[in-house]
Amino acid sequence: MKIKKDNFFTRLLKLLIKNLVNFFYCFKRPEVQKFDNVTYISMMTGFDINQCFLHEFFKEMKVPITVLGPYHHKLKCRRFLIKIFGWPHGKADFFWTEEDAEPRFDLAHKQIGFWTSFKNNKDVYRCPAWMNQLDFPEGKDGDHKASWYYGNKLSIDKLMKPILDSYSYEDIKNRLNKSILISSHFKPPRRRLFDLVNSAIGCDGFGGAFKNQDYKTPKKNLLEKYIFNLCPENLLGEGYLTEKILHAFYAGCIPISWCRPEDLKEDFNPEAVVNLFGLDDKQICDLLIELSQDEVLLKKYLSVPLLLKRPQIKSLISFIKR
Repeated sequence: MKIKKDNFFTRLLKLLIKNLVNFFYCFKRPEVQKFDNVTYISMMTGFDINQCFLHEFFKEMKVPITVLGPYHHKLKCRRFLIKIFGWPHGKADFFWTEEDAEPRFDLAHKQIGFWTSFKNNKDVYRCPAWMNQLDFPEGKDGDHKASWYYGNKLSIDKLMKPILDSYSYEDIKNRLNKSILISSHFKPPRRRLFDLVNSAIGCDGFGGAFKNQDYKTPKKNLLEKYIFNLCPENLLGEGYLTEKILHAFYAGCIPISWCRPEDLKEDFNPEAVVNLFGLDDKQICDLLIELSQDEVLLKKYLSVPLLLKRPQIKSLISFIKR
């Protein structure tokens, strides 16, 4: 039986309908969001304008601004949307990502993200995701929460002091002498790291990866029950450090991370973090067992600050407004 093929006009009509459906679907989903003078396209998962510290500075520009997020690759009509909202330049004003994504010079004029290799590029600004958690005096959202599950914005002064300045050693020793992992998934290397930490010192798990995502305790309160927090990043992207280490330290936990040493040193004090990167299974287990049993070594981690230099955003504000 011979199958009748669609003629040219039928195919054209189907293509138009398909693209129209994709276009309106983008608006049905929160792919395009407009707040004040700022249009956000394909932003990060869970994007909440009330937790977006950059929005205050975008808003102060008093002119229409277009911000493209890291999920633009999932948006089939992204270039069409950018043409609309980025008019008359044909590009978005900013590409901003808190995910591990490459800069998009082809889609936006300025880039804001994790990258450490663009320090001499005047159109790129390094602003890792953890900075969104801090209570900057220049910000106007000090009462906003750092995240719905953690608590208020984090004090920079507290992060620049040792854990033992905020919690007594007796308080720390009364906690569970084991680790906690809060994770939504078990993608590599998390499964391997969890199994190793659990076999060495014990590790309780919470979140979607453990199918107990309905826990009601705020993250900070949960972390405060443990001495250690296994908090590896999702992957080893260039300069990619999120809020995980900050959240652990702020709750008085010793962060157990997995990241490139050069990235850790770029933002944080390496002496305040147990970094498992580059260690084999035996080395990981030996280190953690020693740490859980040796009070001198434990106090060493508890006696140093996480931040060695005060984060500043004045240059970021200038970059946005330039």
